[in-house]
Amino acid sequence: MAAIRSFMSVGAALALAVLPAAAELPVEPTPSIKTLPADYPGSYVFLVDGNFFGIESGKVVIADVGEETDHYKGAMGAAQFGNFAAAKTRPELYVAETFYARGQRG
Repeated sequence: MAAIRSFMSVGAALALAVLPAAAELPVEPTPSIKTLPADYPGSYVFLVDGNFFGIESGKVVIADVGEETDHYKGAMGAAQFGNFAAAKTRPELYVAETFYARGQRG
């Protein structure tokens, strides 16, 4: 029992010692909006992120795999099974999705 109390008191002392060292993060400007290029480089990929636990919460993520940092370029909602297409002749992205009030039918 004494060993547990000793361990707990050391843990509490370490936790209290760390608190003053925590620095405040600077406030980020919101909204943070980036403009994507009209012609995507070959290193851009579209990743379909289907959320298994929430059927309406999926998304398509745009990432640049050629950069060393700042891979994330943006995202758009696409539900879990949303269909995604990137236009070849215009700088547009498309998502098609359907939701029924009763699951398989409206």
